[in-house]
Amino acid sequence: MKKWKLFTILFFLGLSSRLVAQSNGLVDMSHSSMAVMCNTPMGAVKWTGGFWNERFGVLSSTSIWDMWNTWNSPDISHGFRNFEIAAGDMKGEHKGPPFHDGDFYKWLEACAAVYAVTKDKKLDQLMDKVIGVIARAQRADGYIHTPVIIEELNKGIDSHNKDNTVVGIDIGKDQKNAFASRLNFETYNLGHLMTAGIIHKRVTGKNTLFKCACKAADFLYNFLKNHRDELARNAICPSHYMAASEMYRMTGDRRYLQLAEE
Repeated sequence: MKKWKLFTILFFLGLSSRLVAQSNGLVDMSHSSMAVMCNTPMGAVKWTGGFWNERFGVLSSTSIWDMWNTWNSPDISHGFRNFEIAAGDMKGEHKGPPFHDGDFYKWLEACAAVYAVTKDKKLDQLMDKVIGVIARAQRADGYIHTPVIIEELNKGIDSHNKDNTVVGIDIGKDQKNAFASRLNFETYNLGHLMTAGIIHKRVTGKNTLFKCACKAADFLYNFLKNHRDELARNAICPSHYMAASEMYRMTGDRRYLQLAEE
């Protein structure tokens, strides 16, 4: 009897560890009845030598930081400065392409993926700093697109504290309004924010960026319900499809599955 109890305990421990491993991987397959492979947690596998170990070393020690220096140099890219202005920490105008925000989120996701392996405290602190600015730049309804938010602020409109409503949707009026043009890449940017938030939470256990991701997903869901045709018109470079699917896997909230499907 004792052997059977021990066997049962070990069996369920093994099962639970497998589920944890899957849920902490790049994609959460822990609740998928169709999954035939077991995901590994991010950071569980490391290169120990050879070409890819050397490449990862360059990425983690040089590329990530060199890119940060570029993002953080207003005279070069203005990428991070846009968030600082949108957050109200700095004054100025937006500079750079409309997809700058999304590229910045993708760099931040890469930082989280590198941190999964290195556990570099300096990198963790940098992510915390950056995420704090992003959170302050994001509107209460979940919308964040630095060109629009900066334009609003410079007109004396502070929409950060709007409560649970889709605001600032002046569709098609001009390039400085939300969803005025599909080439503003807003859904693309929001999709990368959602993915970065998921990966950051899985790697660090922190909710700071994931809260921003949830707000972004909620915004897109509300936009779907209120402006379905316009959302479809703006579904360019649809990173938000993949992000919404993974948000559903992460939270179990069927609204995100509906968002991905519709």
